[in-house]
Amino acid sequence: MSATRTVALLGGSFDPPHIGHVLMASWALCREDIDEVWLLPTFIHPFGKSLSDFEVRCALCEAAIDHLGPSTRVERIEAQLGDVSYTVRTLTALTQREPDVQWRWIGGADTWKQRHSWRDWETLETMISPLIVGREGTPSQAPFEDAPVLPNIASSEIRTRISAGESIDGLVPAEVAQLIQERELYR
Repeated sequence: MSATRTVALLGGSFDPPHIGHVLMASWALCREDIDEVWLLPTFIHPFGKSLSDFEVRCALCEAAIDHLGPSTRVERIEAQLGDVSYTVRTLTALTQREPDVQWRWIGGADTWKQRHSWRDWETLETMISPLIVGREGTPSQAPFEDAPVLPNIASSEIRTRISAGESIDGLVPAEVAQLIQERELYR
């Protein structure tokens, strides 16, 4: 069966989602070869990283991308699968559920450099076609050198700023900042 649409997957902890994530999704949506962008929040981090509640992170992601319209969504399949989140496992399940989709993977150049440490990388690389963006301090390299370079924003920095009572203006979408404040997150 040939693909009827192309979906770019943007996975991550999103704890919280920030402007860099929104810029990555926006850039992918502007490409003529991408029909949709799905954010894939990690359920249980494969490297043991402590994460905030999954549904809270999903709500923050929804707030972050809502303005991008119906071609974006937050996909909760990693919670449905349970256990540790491995991209190859998630993509296998998505392919079984939606065999008519061609999958792309959006990632930062910093993450791309670590891909060989991912579970079953050899299998995964046959299942996706990557879209890699640079990050200040880690520009994209061949064959992705024409990709945009995004601001160097880290969720860990945002959490630290919140817990210190510092401003996060310009680091997260206003809707995300509002939810963080309303729910008293990261304090």
